[in-house]
Amino acid sequence: MKYDEEFVLDVYVINHFNYLLSDKDHDLLQRSLSVAKSPFHGRERPDSISEQELVRSEKRAEFFAVRHSLRVKLLKEKEEEIHINRCSRCQKVVRTPVARMCVWCGNDWFQSVDNK
Repeated sequence: MKYDEEFVLDVYVINHFNYLLSDKDHDLLQRSLSVAKSPFHGRERPDSISEQELVRSEKRAEFFAVRHSLRVKLLKEKEEEIHINRCSRCQKVVRTPVARMCVWCGNDWFQSVDNK
């Protein structure tokens, strides 16, 4: 998978710090995710497969846009409460706030943390 800083940050912040979202923002995120997962729930499904795929693609794009805007808002409003864990070698965002291994370059820092 190619590293996309914006996408990775969106996933990281929303997955690990969504408890910092307001109730209103959390509901918005959940609704957009539900629609992205099931875009035809309660709606008529288009006849052609290509139209169905277009609707699915649009709903996923809407979810990604909501997630991105909420990540930007969280980083602006709660910056002091959010720690972005980055690899010391490649400076890319790792999977979790407590990860000790980089999935992008393979660097690990198990020893350096345990020896302190």
